[in-house]
Amino acid sequence: MPTIKAILFDKDGTLFGYGRVWGPIMSDYIDRGLEGTGLDEAGRREYKDRLMRAAGFDSEGGTYPDGIIFSHKGFLRSFWRIFRLTVSYGLNPFYVGRLSYRFLRKNGDIVASAISEEHFPDAYPVIRKAYERGYIIGVVTNDTEASASVFMEKMRIRQYISFLRTKDGRTRRKPHPGALREFCREFGLRSEEVAVIGDSLSDMLFARNGKAGYAVAVMTGFGSREELSRYADAIYDDISGLAGDRVLFP
Repeated sequence: MPTIKAILFDKDGTLFGYGRVWGPIMSDYIDRGLEGTGLDEAGRREYKDRLMRAAGFDSEGGTYPDGIIFSHKGFLRSFWRIFRLTVSYGLNPFYVGRLSYRFLRKNGDIVASAISEEHFPDAYPVIRKAYERGYIIGVVTNDTEASASVFMEKMRIRQYISFLRTKDGRTRRKPHPGALREFCREFGLRSEEVAVIGDSLSDMLFARNGKAGYAVAVMTGFGSREELSRYADAIYDDISGLAGDRVLFP
């Protein structure tokens, strides 16, 4: 095992439990969006639950890999599923489409009003421990820069992050290794000196494609343990498990 000098983290599902945070945010956002639609309370509740399930969440923080947010291969099928659901409740699909698009863009104002430090019990101590050990720390996420910045501020880790790549930039998305290569060039690293921490198959393929020296998976996203174990060097239930990792913290 090569000496690790830097760590690249995914954000959603890695630094925190994806469904545990985004599920309640989405639930509240839909509730507010449906207030003026004319549906009665029971209808709004039923429609919301079915819409969230189609998207990949439930109100309790559960996630479903076949949801439109996660299963990009089935995007058109999921889109028509949501369209038909919307029409069946007598709602304007264009209104719901605009509502959904704004949420999927994860605008910073939506995030800022919905999260607090209490949502992220595990990220800060691990990131600080990594920083104090001398690791260069980066975050590569398919979130927007505005949303990612709000999250990092709420987690109290922004000051420890030296590298950030989001979907707003020109860097190709994971699993393409472009962000890892940029990270290495910027800090004079070899790829085998970088550890990648993520929750999905895309993150593990990102590590492999970029020839990272160490790949760690956490189970707080939507990847299955069986799937992730084919590519990960270690797997933990959540990010707090990293504090005892013998490679990163021998």
